[in-house]
Amino acid sequence: MRMPALLFLLCLAFAGDASAEDLARTANSPGRVKLAQNQRAELIKKLNDFSQTESALNARGGTDSKSFGCYLAGKTRVIFNSGYKDVDQKTQSEWAIDLHNFILEQGGGWDNYRKYLSETKSGNALQETINDLVKTKDPNDPMDRAHVSYDKQAAFADSWWKKNSQAYKSAIVPPKDWWTNDAVLDGNNLWTLFEHQEGKGGSDYNSWREAELSTLMQRK
Repeated sequence: MRMPALLFLLCLAFAGDASAEDLARTANSPGRVKLAQNQRAELIKKLNDFSQTESALNARGGTDSKSFGCYLAGKTRVIFNSGYKDVDQKTQSEWAIDLHNFILEQGGGWDNYRKYLSETKSGNALQETINDLVKTKDPNDPMDRAHVSYDKQAAFADSWWKKNSQAYKSAIVPPKDWWTNDAVLDGNNLWTLFEHQEGKGGSDYNSWREAELSTLMQRK
């Protein structure tokens, strides 16, 4: 059934003020294909524009003075040496958006972390005390629950790049896992830099994103 023209225009009008997170969450909504395409294009443009700002370039590198890679405040860094570094920025932006959506679907990301944290604070205080005394790792730890493992993200990356890059499909040297590693790190880095710039969180957000990136750098 075709959407009435007036309703479609009203949907577009409301979508114009959508936040980056709203756009990301509805980018693949099957019931709103036409609107989702417009939202996706808007989000790709916003992320692509952000990727070329001074703050993004300072964080990710890719300039004459700083190699393209993933850097943390503690100077830990990974320099990208796979074919990923030669991919155009628009495709890297599309990848970052789809990776973020995958992470959300898997129960990860900042918003889910905050949700799990609120559940923990209202949880069983006695059990938390026992865990502290016997040094048992809490299976409901918010950081753990909101972290999507490196292996899951790398598998998603392999599937995504096989569908979207002939260069990846034919890559032999360096091997494909170099590419997926660079893609996982940069996709997370680019999206969280963008999300923070859009007003998500504060210093606590930065602490969370650095912990996430550090864990992914260890391929965990």
